[in-house]
Amino acid sequence: MLARKLRKPTKNFVNSIGKLIAKTNLSPNFFSLLSIIFAFITVYFIIKDSYLIAALFLFLTSLLDAIDGAVARASKKTTLFGNYFDAVIDRVVEIIIYLGFALSGFALEAFLALSGGLLLSYVKPRTALVVKIDNRDWPGIGDKADKIFILVVGLIAANFFPLIYNISTISLLLIFITIVTYIGSLQRILYAKKLIKSVSKKT
Repeated sequence: MLARKLRKPTKNFVNSIGKLIAKTNLSPNFFSLLSIIFAFITVYFIIKDSYLIAALFLFLTSLLDAIDGAVARASKKTTLFGNYFDAVIDRVVEIIIYLGFALSGFALEAFLALSGGLLLSYVKPRTALVVKIDNRDWPGIGDKADKIFILVVGLIAANFFPLIYNISTISLLLIFITIVTYIGSLQRILYAKKLIKSVSKKT
């Protein structure tokens, strides 16, 4: 949901960066892999309870994820595999980030948040195995941009307010993400049901 709202205002900025970087002849996949390194740096600062720095590196991780596509477009290196590889890297980064929360003492909350994210990312491609679908934006909350925004804001909040009503802010953050992603998954499942029914009526 947030991704759709941010796409237009950030597109020109990201594309401008992509055009500059494209002149270096660096591969778009380089930035995808670099985002993994930044994700591990984010984890380091999460474990150290340095939440402000963790929020910064998490933001940079998401920025690198956007830049790789912009570089590919600017250098005319967009490929079907590149699109696939980028999505796989997204999941790897997500797993790494939640690993950091798990190692910092929030294993159950991290597992729940990760499970919601994985379910959310699965329900759309699974639909494609049942009926033919396009790559349109699906309704529902909890997409990648939503989760990054919530995590960054939550980490900043945790730096200044470690506890909210004697409950860990990080714990509340992960529980909130869990709720958001499971609601988003349900929204997508209902949308998938609608698509499948519409195809079934035509056959």
